[in-house]
Amino acid sequence: RESAVDYSDVLAALLGLHVHNDLGLSSARRDKGLMKTAVANAGLRVAKFARLTAQDGSDVPNAIKSLELDFPVVVKTPRGMSTMDVYICGSMEEAVSRSGEIVR
Repeated sequence: RESAVDYSDVLAALLGLHVHNDLGLSSARRDKGLMKTAVANAGLRVAKFARLTAQDGSDVPNAIKSLELDFPVVVKTPRGMSTMDVYICGSMEEAVSRSGEIVR
């Protein structure tokens, strides 16, 4: 795991290094939702997304409808790395199930 990524910017600042990322955006380096928000705030286009929090996946249908998405959709953890907990879902049932697995 890349657990040190969360702390590397703070450590660099504490050590007085002149080259490090903006401390205000450190969390966005690992959280895909925060990262997309930061990128959008910088004026760049990002893919549509929703932060899902229901442990049973019940918020998935509303998110797909409000974002006007078609299947397949991608459901993934906000803080994973590589392809950990990344699913390409071909149906509503699969998206609800995978989201519930991730949120639990």
